[in-house]
Amino acid sequence: MQFLRIEGDNHVNLLNQEVVEGEITNKATLASFKDVEVRITFKSSSGSTIEKAIKTVNDVVKPGKTVSFKFKMKKPKGTASVAVDITGATADK
Repeated sequence: MQFLRIEGDNHVNLLNQEVVEGEITNKATLASFKDVEVRITFKSSSGSTIEKAIKTVNDVVKPGKTVSFKFKMKKPKGTASVAVDITGATADK
């Protein structure tokens, strides 16, 4: 996904849920994208992967625009950090 960029952050809420939120920016000049698949990777303190999840952002990301996302998930035991990346998207017609 050469035109889509993702930035994210995470924290734990009062219900001990991992809250992952961030923004997806479309760097294209003409193409819009929808149904952006975000992979959330939970890592241990040693950097090994504990668990992965795929979530979909259903908004349309128009050229040069940014959309926000927020997911609440159960925090896997032993999680020290969370990484986000984009695994797929559909061109919007």
